Amino acid sequence: MATLNETQVDWLVERLIRDSIATESLQEDLIDHFCCYIEEKMAIGHTFEESYALALQAIAPDGLKEIEEAFLSIHNYKPFISMVRILYFSSFLATFLHILYFLFKHLYWPGAHALLQAGFTVILVLVLPSLGMLTYKHRQNLSTLDTRRMIIGMLAGGCISLGMLLKGLHFPGGSILFALGCVLLAFVFLPLFLYQLYKKSIAG
Repeated sequence: MATLNETQVDWLVERLIRDSIATESLQEDLIDHFCCYIEEKMAIGHTFEESYALALQAIAPDGLKEIEEAFLSIHNYKPFISMVRILYFSSFLATFLHILYFLFKHLYWPGAHALLQAGFTVILVLVLPSLGMLTYKHRQNLSTLDTRRMIIGMLAGGCISLGMLLKGLHFPGGSILFALGCVLLAFVFLPLFLYQLYKKSIAG
């Protein structure tokens, strides 16, 4: 079994870095993979240069950059899925808590206030941050109007949620924040949202 010398390994490392493989963990994996493949080819009579060309054709026929792009795409997919799960679960939980609040309030059962506060806490701590991170991640796919609408909607939701929490705790500023959130929601977010729906219906 042929073994690469230190000079050949160094040349291989430099070539991978020169070909724009910036991810260190991917560099290490590719170097190991290339070394094993090249050694196998050298063992049956190929030169180092020939073995490298064969390895490049077998491992990265469309270029090393494409491997890195696919690696980063897979690497970033798991956090994206986790964030989507957090958004959907927290949205369900906040809605569920608010429905329970209305039920308890209607039947004059104790605990309605706690349910309302818990619902707004979930919105403030989980729903809005996860929605903001997903919006930022997909910012390149959003139009300027979409981005502004999302920011205004999240700001309105944050003001309303924080205002209700402060009001429930009898802290100052709660009413102002709540009113500001309602104004943003009613006079900025909703008109933008309805305008976009109208434009899309006409374009469709």
